[in-house]
Amino acid sequence: MNTMQSASAGRDAAIPETAAPSGTGGASSRFYVESWAGIVALHLLRNRRAPGDAGAGKPPPRAVMKALVFMQGNYARAITVRDIAAAAHLSPFHFSRRFKRATGFTPHRYLIHVRVNAARCLLMSGRYRSLAEIAGAVGFADQSHLARHFKRAFGVAPGRVSRGPGGGEAAGRTGQRLLRAARE
Repeated sequence: MNTMQSASAGRDAAIPETAAPSGTGGASSRFYVESWAGIVALHLLRNRRAPGDAGAGKPPPRAVMKALVFMQGNYARAITVRDIAAAAHLSPFHFSRRFKRATGFTPHRYLIHVRVNAARCLLMSGRYRSLAEIAGAVGFADQSHLARHFKRAFGVAPGRVSRGPGGGEAAGRTGQRLLRAARE
């Protein structure tokens, strides 16, 4: 179990498990992915701080919120820490330290987290034909880059989620079952 899984294992039960959008419309799917990215961001910010921290109970800094909004809106592009820091109006060094303190993740790690969750939503929607298309749509360099991070986050290869053992309509239900089992 890696550090991201172990750090969030107890808090993941607070995120509700829902089905992916049934339609194949572009706008509704994009809205669904962006909504989940926002939910994950708020979940991380609310639950990351330890009770003994001096910042516990305080809202996250405005610069961190600007960065989260920027990352959620631009995760499909090739963005750097310098780009995110510019959106937050901070130097890259100061921004990285402030972001890590507020969320518990480095900016790059959080961006990977957003991309993997977006890929999961697209896999579950069945809208794309190949993993390479999904990888490109969410900002990964290629299919293997997506597969490596997806397996690290969920413990299941993305191909197992999209195809499932039987393929076809049962694949979505099987994929949801595999992801739930990976979380437990």
